[in-house]
Amino acid sequence: MLEPTDAAVAHPGVPVRAVTFSAPRVGNKAFCDGLASRGVRVLRVVVRHDVVPTVPSVPRAVLDAPVSKPLAKLWALAGRPPAWAYVHVGDELELDVTRSPFLKHAYDAQGFHNLEVCLHLLDGRESAAGAFRRPERDVALVNKTSGMLRDEARIPAWWYEPANKGLARDALGRWVLGERAHDDLPVPDDRLPLSEL
Repeated sequence: MLEPTDAAVAHPGVPVRAVTFSAPRVGNKAFCDGLASRGVRVLRVVVRHDVVPTVPSVPRAVLDAPVSKPLAKLWALAGRPPAWAYVHVGDELELDVTRSPFLKHAYDAQGFHNLEVCLHLLDGRESAAGAFRRPERDVALVNKTSGMLRDEARIPAWWYEPANKGLARDALGRWVLGERAHDDLPVPDDRLPLSEL
């Protein structure tokens, strides 16, 4: 969420929108209020049962402590989490794996947190209550880096493998990582001062 903040500060008056996929909580309430005050709108796309969007959460020590129930009641009465607690920013679009006839419905923590699964569910989604339609994206992409497709699809799990895992031979015949593209190189002074965040 730092990039939308940077964009909003660098270009005041220009609407800034961000879409995140299965992202964790990004900051405390003050951070989220700062985004809203700069006009940054966020859409969070999450898959139901994906654990990553639930972290970081309240520390386990607080939940297990004898004071956890009174604390929960206090936070509920206050109508807000404590200042140090991480919260979500923006609007949420929740996707459900069980809506797709192409996906396995068994629990798969890694599969639920897979961009291709998110894109598949988005592509087949007609509405919150509507039926799942045949996606236009190739269904085989789901198994590119997971095993979430049903066996009837006959698509092998984890089928994607980059050529030589990105390694290439140099002039001496040694296997090395290739040169970075010019657009991939770091840009000096691309950070905002903390006072502008």
